[in-house]
Amino acid sequence: MFSQPKWHLGSWAYEWNANGSLKSVKKTSGQTISFEYDALGRRTKKFVKDKTIHYIWSGNVLLHEIFDNGNEQKTATYVYEQGSFVPSAKLIDGESFSIVSDYIGRPIQVYDQNGKKVWSAEYDIYGKLINLQGDKAFIPFRQLGQYEDVETGLYYNRFRYYDPNSGLYISQDPIGLFGNNPNIYAYVFDSNTEVDVLGLIILKNPKIRNNTKIFGKGQNTGLGHAQVMENLAEQLADTGKYKEIYLNRSWNTAIHTSTGVKGNISDLRPDLILIDKNDKFYSIEVASKTDDLVSLNVRNINVLSQLGQSKNHYGHIKYGDYDALGKIKNKKGIKHLH
Repeated sequence: MFSQPKWHLGSWAYEWNANGSLKSVKKTSGQTISFEYDALGRRTKKFVKDKTIHYIWSGNVLLHEIFDNGNEQKTATYVYEQGSFVPSAKLIDGESFSIVSDYIGRPIQVYDQNGKKVWSAEYDIYGKLINLQGDKAFIPFRQLGQYEDVETGLYYNRFRYYDPNSGLYISQDPIGLFGNNPNIYAYVFDSNTEVDVLGLIILKNPKIRNNTKIFGKGQNTGLGHAQVMENLAEQLADTGKYKEIYLNRSWNTAIHTSTGVKGNISDLRPDLILIDKNDKFYSIEVASKTDDLVSLNVRNINVLSQLGQSKNHYGHIKYGDYDALGKIKNKKGIKHLH
C-alpha cells in the first residue's frame, strides 16, 4: 500500500493535479503556494498567503496580472512584439515602461517614460538572473515563454515548471521519449540558441529555405521517420507555395501569434502544418507501417477541426506536390493526406 511521504520542516513538497499540472508547492518554512488553471492549461490564479494574483491571457501570452490582497486590486498589462512571445512594455499605475530584450527574447533592461533605467539583469547558462539591478518581481519574464514565481524560484513555462538552479523541468515531457530528447526533464540542448516557449518543444530560430520559414524538427517515432519529415518540409519549401512550415509540435507555438489561429491541438499534432501565401492551412501525416488510410484521415480531420478557422481556410495538396525524396511516393508505408 502506497502512502504519500509527510512534509517536514526544511523540505519542499509538490502536489500535482491529475492532468500533470502543478497544484501547489509547500516551502521549507511551511508556507504553501497554490495554483489554478483554465481548460486550456493556462494558469489563471496563484494564491500566496492572503494575496491572489489573477492571470488574464491572450492566446498563449500573458496580457494582465491582477494583484488582489482583499482590500484593493492593482493591474499590470504587458505588450509584446507583434506575433511573438517577446515582451516590449509594461503598463502599471498609469505609467509605461519599455522592455529591452536580448537576441533570444530575454528581458535585459527596462526604462521608464523619462528614459531612466529602472531594471536590468543578465542570465547564467540555465537562465537564472545574475547582476540584477531593481526589483526581481517587477519583470517576471525570464527565458522566452517563462514567468518566474519569486515565491518558489520556479519558472512557469505554460505546460511545465522549470528550475533555473538545475536547468531542468521538475516534471517529465508529457510524451516521454517521443519528445526527441533522451532526458525527459531537459529544457533545451543549447540555451544560447534554442527556446521552449510552451514546455513542449525545442525551437531554434527558424530555418529559411527558398524564403519559407521551417520550424522545429521531425519526430523520431521510427527508423527514418524524422528524416522523411524534414526532407518533405524542404521539398515543400522549394515549391515556393508556402510561407511557413511547422514540423511536429512546433506548430503549437504558432497558436495565437502571427497566424491568429484559435484552438488547442497539443494532443493532436500532425507531422507537418503548412501555411501558404493565401493563409490556407494544410495538415500532413507521414505514416508508419502500422497506420492505415482511415485512421490517418480521421486524425487530420480532428486536427483541422480544432484550428478554429472556417473550412475555406483549409487546403488540399495533390499527391505529386510533395514527393519528399524524389521517388518516395511509391514506397510502402508512406501515405500523404490533406
